[in-house]
Amino acid sequence: MNDLKTLLSDALGLLGCDAAQFSFDAHSPISINFVDIGDLVVVPDGEMTWFWNLLCSEGMDALGMRAERLPAQLAEPAPFMLCGALTLRSEVDSVWVGGVVATEATQSAEAFADAIGTFHGRVRQMKDLPE
Repeated sequence: MNDLKTLLSDALGLLGCDAAQFSFDAHSPISINFVDIGDLVVVPDGEMTWFWNLLCSEGMDALGMRAERLPAQLAEPAPFMLCGALTLRSEVDSVWVGGVVATEATQSAEAFADAIGTFHGRVRQMKDLPE
């Protein structure tokens, strides 16, 4: 993997963001706020990088009708993720979607920007499901 700080700065630049407005290092979780989906959290973990987004802050029960449709969304291929799919993680009263980013997606700013954009789109689809 390239240096995460440089990789993320370059990828954000490709996505039209002013990377100079960001201040982060390559060792701590990085939160990128989007108006439509909230925070995309980029978590460095040794040689791996994780993407996470808070899908619901009130636990699985609060997902309502979305919970019935999520398996179909999760089953869609996600080649930018190491396991080829998005995963759900439940913590106390919150539900997160994400996983480990595929190694191929961390090899260039273009690939990382594509992974960020695709992840954003997939999360938005999940959040747009009727409750």
